[in-house]
Order: sequence, then structure tokens, then C-alpha cells
Amino acid sequence: MLQIIKHQVRSHLYRHEALILTYHGVLPEPLPFQVWHHLTVAEFEKQIAYLAKYFRCVSLSTLLGDLARGEVPPHTVAVTFDDGYRNNLTQALPVLSRYKVPATLFITSGLVGSKQMLWPEWAVCVLAQTRLSVLLFAGQEMTLDTVKSREASYRLIVSAFKTMPPENIQSAVDELIAAAGLTKAAIEGSKLGQIFRALSWDDVREMRDSGWFEFGAHTQNHWRLSKLDSSQALNEIYDPKALIEGQIGPIEYFAYPHGNPADFTTAHRTMAIEAGYRAVFTAVTNTVTPHSDLFELPRMGIGANTSFEQFKYALHGGVATSMRQAVPT
Repeated sequence: MLQIIKHQVRSHLYRHEALILTYHGVLPEPLPFQVWHHLTVAEFEKQIAYLAKYFRCVSLSTLLGDLARGEVPPHTVAVTFDDGYRNNLTQALPVLSRYKVPATLFITSGLVGSKQMLWPEWAVCVLAQTRLSVLLFAGQEMTLDTVKSREASYRLIVSAFKTMPPENIQSAVDELIAAAGLTKAAIEGSKLGQIFRALSWDDVREMRDSGWFEFGAHTQNHWRLSKLDSSQALNEIYDPKALIEGQIGPIEYFAYPHGNPADFTTAHRTMAIEAGYRAVFTAVTNTVTPHSDLFELPRMGIGANTSFEQFKYALHGGVATSMRQAVPT
């Protein structure tokens, strides 16, 4: 009973604070093993239907207008997506339009129109498609004989990539593919490769013209800015804005890749301001109030490891406790 009372009080206190949710991939069917930042369209629709029924779902432009006026209306939520998977068009957009929920997509501009994937998706494809029972990578021997062992191997690979300098990532992807006895061409042409395919600029324009999406930049290469020198970081912040605006018109928002406190600095904040962004978004979990820093706005990550009960609890004021441990750093 005490826990219920605490939750009701917290819900009352948070009702004039907004939540910004972050999604990544929305898939037509489950992956062979769980990858936190990809969820199925069935899970996604269940969440969006709940948002549409019980919350005021707004665009980032509307939310920033609320903040400028100094008051956030009760139960306000904004939906965002990171990276730029084509499944955001084919799977997410029909759901969003059905329930009349607007969203913002932060585009990794270097991926658009290419056959490239981000390294987490290469890792998923490798582990799902290799016929090996043991994989040697980054000095570790990984067993792949069960779903659980492939999940564990994925986490090991993620840990290895997180520590790499950005300039080593592509060669490490090539090494991983070769170690698994696969080729890039085979992966790109596979069912999973198509599911993880990036948007084209025509796709982006179709999303814009639907009226349900706004857009922002998510760097050019999705590198951790804190691992770059100042010149590289400047390019990652400035160049996507120019490229995206040349394709679809003005954008005002930027989201840090990975987005945790260790992934950006005050120097990157200054660069973003000088580049002309109106607001900058992180992956730090918290609510948004009129007192929030517009150049370090928090967002709550939603993924395959977010149960529907967690989702509802966080939305009704439990964000501080329910989600902080649910989103990997």
C-alpha cells in the first residue's frame, strides 16, 4: 500500500513535467535474440496506443514552445527516434499516423542512402547468420550454441566496440565478419540486412511529407564525440546540419550519439550552439521542465527490455526509479 501511495504522489508531482521517449528500430518480427534498442512493431503499437489514449503527445517543436512559455501541460510526451533505420518508415510511421502521434527522427547523415549499418547491427547479423559454434574476436572465445550464449556474445562484442577509437571501428567490423566466415555482401542481402537497412533521402522526404515527423541531426558517423579531437567533433556536429538541410530544409535539433554524460563535453555543447541548433538532446533519463537546460535535454530510452508494466510506471511518474536501470549505458 505504501508503494502505491508513493507512486500516486510521484505521479501528481510529475504531471506538469514532460517525458521525451527515444526509440531506435521497429521490427516486423522478433530478432533471433534480444537486442535492447530494437523492438517489434507489435510492442511498439501497444505502447503508442497507450500514449495516444492517456497522454498529450506532441512534437518537439510544440514541447519547446511549452518550455518557452514556462508551463508544460499535464501528461505531455514527445516521441523521438535515433539513427535512421528504414523500418522507421515502413513499420513505425503507419502506427504513428494511425494513432496521430507525432515524432522526431535524429538522422545519422552518413548512413542515409548507403548500404552501411552501424556496428551493433553488423554484430547482430553476424551472430544470427554464422554457422560457427565458437567465434574468436577481440581476444575472446565466444560460444554460440544457444540463444542465451549468442545474447551473451553480443554483449561481449558491444563491450569491445565501446572501448575502440572511432577510426578502428570499420576495420573491427570487417574483422568480425571475416572471423564468422561471412561476407558483407551476404549480410547486406540477407533478410536481417534488409530489416536494418538505412533510409534513403527519398524515404526521409516521404516521412517529412507525411506530416508526422520532424528531423534533427545525430552526427555523420555516430561516433562518440568524447573520443574525437576538436576538429573531428566539429565536423560531426556541423556537417550533418548542412547535409540534411540541403535535402529536406531547415532542422533545429541535435542528439548526441550514445548520449550519456561521458559521451559529450561542454565544448561539444558550445559547438552545437554555434552551429545553430535550437536544442540538444541526451540519453540521460529524466523528465523535462521549463527549468531544463535546452542544450542538455534528457530522454528516456525504450527498447526490447522495457516491459509494458515498466513503460506505464515510468510514464505515470516512476521514471526516476523504473527506467534508470532498464537502459544500458
